[in-house]
Amino acid sequence: MLQSWRRKIRAAAIVTACLCLLAACSPRFDWREIANSEAGYAALFPARPALVTRTLPHGAQTLTLTLQAAPVGQRYFAVGSAPLPATTEAALFWQSQLEAALLSNLDAQVTQAHAPQAPVLRDISASGTLRAQRGDAAGVPAKLRARFYLHHDRLYEVFVMAPAAEWDDEAVETFFTGFKLLDQQS
Repeated sequence: MLQSWRRKIRAAAIVTACLCLLAACSPRFDWREIANSEAGYAALFPARPALVTRTLPHGAQTLTLTLQAAPVGQRYFAVGSAPLPATTEAALFWQSQLEAALLSNLDAQVTQAHAPQAPVLRDISASGTLRAQRGDAAGVPAKLRARFYLHHDRLYEVFVMAPAAEWDDEAVETFFTGFKLLDQQS
């Protein structure tokens, strides 16, 4: 009987070791370049992204935002784009509205912000806590990094949002450097 238990324990240990090795071989991120020629960009996503379009009202104005996003665990990698009237005021107004919406998702405060050279309007980093709409992760410390672009009368928002414990600087940098406007090398 003792021999039987030893065999079962040994078999369980071998199966567990094989599963651990198999899990270690699985990529955490499955990077792929996705071109969105209609919106004028290509992005390097860590998983297959979904595409959704929403109309955002604000008084008499509306913005039609198309969001392409890929979740990896509790991490969220996304690119949003929207056509704009050809005014800088409209771009700045909608950029501030999109930034405020992102920050409210995390109950976040901006920790760093700067305005690099065009076509980048603003680059921010923020920290806060995930809100209830994020399910099981509600109330968990989280981080956000977002960059907003204005290019050819189109506004872009590129962002990563994740629980602080799952934040991966290398993946975030890969995502941001993988974003390209199709008619320019940025």
